Amino acid sequence: MKNQILFSQMIQLFLMILFGFILFKVKLMSVELNQKLTKLLVDFTLPMLIVSSVLTQQGERELDKVGKVFLISIVLCLVLPVISYVVIKLLHFPKGQQGIYMFMFQYSNIGFMGFPILDALYGKQAVLYTAVLNMIVTLSVYTIGVAMMYAKGEDGTSVKEQIHLNQLLTPGVIGSCLAIVLYFTAIKLPKEITGAIQSVGNLTSPLAMLMIGATLANMKLHEILDDKRVYVFAVIKQIVFPLLCWPLFRQWISDSYMRGVLFILLLMPVANTAVLFATRYHADEKLAAKTIFVTTVLSILSIPLCFAVTGM
Repeated sequence: MKNQILFSQMIQLFLMILFGFILFKVKLMSVELNQKLTKLLVDFTLPMLIVSSVLTQQGERELDKVGKVFLISIVLCLVLPVISYVVIKLLHFPKGQQGIYMFMFQYSNIGFMGFPILDALYGKQAVLYTAVLNMIVTLSVYTIGVAMMYAKGEDGTSVKEQIHLNQLLTPGVIGSCLAIVLYFTAIKLPKEITGAIQSVGNLTSPLAMLMIGATLANMKLHEILDDKRVYVFAVIKQIVFPLLCWPLFRQWISDSYMRGVLFILLLMPVANTAVLFATRYHADEKLAAKTIFVTTVLSILSIPLCFAVTGM
């Protein structure tokens, strides 16, 4: 069952990437369109997706357990940047790529792969935990993640000397904070507003995958397949690091749902937001696109392998 769910999600991902690849080749997508779509996704549809994940939550809110997930999520979002910094430094990646590699190490594909896989394996309780974690992660993306993208340009020089508060007060941060308030206050919006927000938010994943396909189409084949650093990074992110974390999760997290959710999310490939933010903040979007592609392919093998090793 687990492998069937994973395979189904992989097929959908690859088809959407293929569609984007084809659309670029037949000139229905372009570099200029990608740049415009990026701004639309990062500043509008993604914040809508964040808010809709709360508005569509069903059932009673278990505030005690959710509070624990909330705290664990905050700790992870503060600890992972330090771990990602150490890992990337130890791997001696080029200075111009260290910021984006740190981003990709920290942020995984929760939205498109995490939710459906956890729903099928653990049910709605796991989806609830994931939604709460995703709110904190998204707030982190628009703050810590943006700082990582700003850190270095492609040539290794600083893109910004300093990030000001108003640069971090983005639609994504506002959407994340609004989602947290809506969740804990249990405010209900009219179904027409909820439906409109959900419909716009649902555009995010397919449009992002089309963009990844279009970005790959603008690269030569050897650029996609010849970068050994990407393969080393993928193995460490999706196999080595999760397996090292598993004993710690077993020791420190007693709730099996929380433990399972956190472990499975570590196994997910790089988030598709990596290519969106790389394009938006002038980092290496081609590196982001090919790393998403490689980690997505690897997850077909790495997730069942890690399940087998840990006995999940």
